[in-house]
Parts: sequence; structure tokens; C-alpha cells
Amino acid sequence: MEIDYAILQTDSTIALAWINTPPNQLKTFIGNRVSKIQDLTENYKWRHIMSHQNPADIISKGTDPQELAKLTLWWHGPQMSQDDSLEIPLQNTDFSSDKLYLSELKNWTNCSLISTVDSSFLDNLLRVSNNFCKLVRIVAFIFRFFNNLRSTSRCLGPLTLKELQLAKLTLAKLVHLVCFRVEIKCLEKG
Repeated sequence: MEIDYAILQTDSTIALAWINTPPNQLKTFIGNRVSKIQDLTENYKWRHIMSHQNPADIISKGTDPQELAKLTLWWHGPQMSQDDSLEIPLQNTDFSSDKLYLSELKNWTNCSLISTVDSSFLDNLLRVSNNFCKLVRIVAFIFRFFNNLRSTSRCLGPLTLKELQLAKLTLAKLVHLVCFRVEIKCLEKG
């Protein structure tokens, strides 16, 4: 059976905020789970449901079986589930000051670095290997090593696509700095 359309509901506003956040902006534990949820539910729509309208809460709060048999909420869901056109707005969509939400965001620091590159570094790197793919992996592992030194959480296992892309970009910049040294100096002088 193929499902074309579904509305998924949660009574957790913080979970909904995380689900609507790109996983790479979240710390690893939450980010991995959000990524999995986003992959499994990419064609579905998420919305908030008030706790008193959540059928799952009926069981979690303990309900007598005879009473459960009579509960419309349990058998048919909340009224808004029966009306697809009814849009329930999220009361608080600004989580920029929510401590729980912010505690799971990665700390980002933007910085720029202007440096001079001695061509001997590139020469030494090329002495290790002249295979571009191998050089990309070497540079990626060097970056990972320094990141692991600075971070409390260690990155282990195979290199990620992001790490390989950063290494490739760094190698391209390094080659440009060495090969176009004169042109860069002219541009810096104006």
C-alpha cells in the first residue's frame, strides 16, 4: 500500500521545532534522529496538536477499557484530523530564545583567515602522493585530527562527504595561492 499524503501530529513544540531545523545545525544525537525522521517523513506534513486533543495521551494517562470503547477521540482522532483543510498554527514558532531548543543547536563561529602559503608545504604534500583522491583524503584526515583536538566529541569512522568536500576546496585554494601568488599580491595592493 502506497501512502501519498499524511499529516503527522505531535504535542511537543520543541520536537516540531527540531524536525523543522536542518540536521547539520543540531548536535549529533538530536541531528541524527531528526535526519532519520525527515528522511522517513519527507512527503508528509507535520503540525502541532494540543495535548488534550492527542489520542496517544489517553492511553499514557491510564484509561479504563470500558471508557476507552466510548471515546471518539481514541477511535477517530481529534476533530481537526477529519478536516484536511483546517490548518492549526503553531502558537510559538520563534524558538530563538527557547533554552531547550538552543541547547541542541551546534555552536557556530564564523572566522576568516588570510595567510601566506609557502610553496614548500604543497611540494611536501605532493611528495607524499601525486594521486588527487589520496591527497584529498590525507588533508581531510589532517582536518579531522585538528577538529578532534579542539572538540570534546570525537569524530571517528569513515570520512564524511562534508569532510572530503572541505579538503578538496582547501587543496584548490592552496594551489591557487601558490600558482597565482603574483596576481594575488597585485590584488591585495589594489
